[in-house]
Amino acid sequence: MTKTQWRVGVRRALAAGAAFAMGGMLLAASPAPAAAAGCYDHGCEGQDPYVAGCVDDAVMVSLDYVQTSTGTGRTEHWHSPGCMADWATTRIYSGPADEAWAGIQPEPWGEGALYGQYSATTRYDLYAYPWAVTPLLPGSQVNCAAGTVTNNGHEPYAYPACV
Repeated sequence: MTKTQWRVGVRRALAAGAAFAMGGMLLAASPAPAAAAGCYDHGCEGQDPYVAGCVDDAVMVSLDYVQTSTGTGRTEHWHSPGCMADWATTRIYSGPADEAWAGIQPEPWGEGALYGQYSATTRYDLYAYPWAVTPLLPGSQVNCAAGTVTNNGHEPYAYPACV
């Protein structure tokens, strides 16, 4: 078994465990909105996870915190079993930071190698502090997330574990 196959298996096990822990209540209540949207794996690539309905069954698979001279925040790596898709979200928690940056790409994460999806568009809806969310990437591959909070410059970064 390769490292990539192992990580995809771990992601699926985490998602299945979360669904089992919920006692199947969500599954019995209604059909999955992600399935109704017709978005799955590679068909989701580039879509907004909120618009596609992938957030409805999402599981946070890893996260990391970041502290810069202008604020603190965290970057979260999310996976939707129903959409079989991944995305990253960076949330600002404190400080004068007015920009959040989130990125996600297929493994490996390398210097200047962002060829996945990213968002430097800071959103102000849904949460008290600004946040950014990436478009979706296929979840059948191992993906890596990164993010930062700033109002001038983009370092340091938060790097949640690749899953």
